[in-house]
Amino acid sequence: MEASDAVTPGAPIVLTQQDEQYLRDRGNEFTSLVENDVNLLILHDLPLPNGLIPRRADVLLVLPEGFPDVTPDCFWCAPDITASGAPIPATEHHQVFADRVWQRWSRHFGEHWRPGIDGLRTFVSIVEDSLKRAGDVAA
Repeated sequence: MEASDAVTPGAPIVLTQQDEQYLRDRGNEFTSLVENDVNLLILHDLPLPNGLIPRRADVLLVLPEGFPDVTPDCFWCAPDITASGAPIPATEHHQVFADRVWQRWSRHFGEHWRPGIDGLRTFVSIVEDSLKRAGDVAA
């Protein structure tokens, strides 16, 4: 998989060079863009843990203004993800970003976030852990 870093023309830079390199080193294809003054990062075609359907999905991260010193909140997936066909708690709401409908995973990271220390690596790790826990429940 080859990483891409498509950025909307004229948009502010969303990711640092270190963040982009981190994603490339992981083999992630990604798109960073700004929509309505909101910084978006889409991780494309991520493999999902056992127990989750489908087996791959796109994951959307909203990077709040001031990130990484400001704690992110929630993440979004497309298409919708289920646990072996069953709904996953706190994923029933949907929002439109980048002309797509996304399943919101209402997860709050406040108690786990350390301003000045944490960043994109932490955010991705928390998201992957949330997905893994949902898959473990289904397995």
